[in-house]
Amino acid sequence: MPFVGYRMGGDFDVDVGGGLTRNANLDEHGSYGIALDLRRDEESQYELFYSRQESNLESNSPLGPLGIDVEYLHIGGTLVVDQQLPLQPYIIGTLGLTRFSPEPGSGSDNTRFSVSFGGGLRVPVSTHFNLRFEARGFLTFVDTNTAFFCSSSAAGGFCSIRSSGSTFVQYELLAGAAFAF
Repeated sequence: MPFVGYRMGGDFDVDVGGGLTRNANLDEHGSYGIALDLRRDEESQYELFYSRQESNLESNSPLGPLGIDVEYLHIGGTLVVDQQLPLQPYIIGTLGLTRFSPEPGSGSDNTRFSVSFGGGLRVPVSTHFNLRFEARGFLTFVDTNTAFFCSSSAAGGFCSIRSSGSTFVQYELLAGAAFAF
């Protein structure tokens, strides 16, 4: 199932020195991705899910408008709530990895464990085609006092973000077309 979406949320607590922290919020932005589902039975499916958002830290963040891509690669599944309804509501649960990629020259990628929960609605169009509308929440676990986007060169090393928080939370609204074989 290819889809387009809109992702919100996501902020880092940035250590600015002297024991002080400031928020560095990620801009809300469009997203895109794909979900590959394998039917388990009439009510549930296994799911491999990938989503990507190309965004920036807000211009008023301690680091300025740093470009950051956020990607999720998850595995899990869906479960239909009520098979008898003409529009089929379902719940989603997945786990996997989140990758943070800063713009080139701003440090290295960083990958963390994450989980996702959500719900959706399937709108059957034919026996092999339906539309899907979903809302997902992502929780990425970040170790306290973690350094993000680090780089080293002949001039020395630096880290763009030194996080003092323990989670990174985002929400995504999705719309897509699903084809069944």
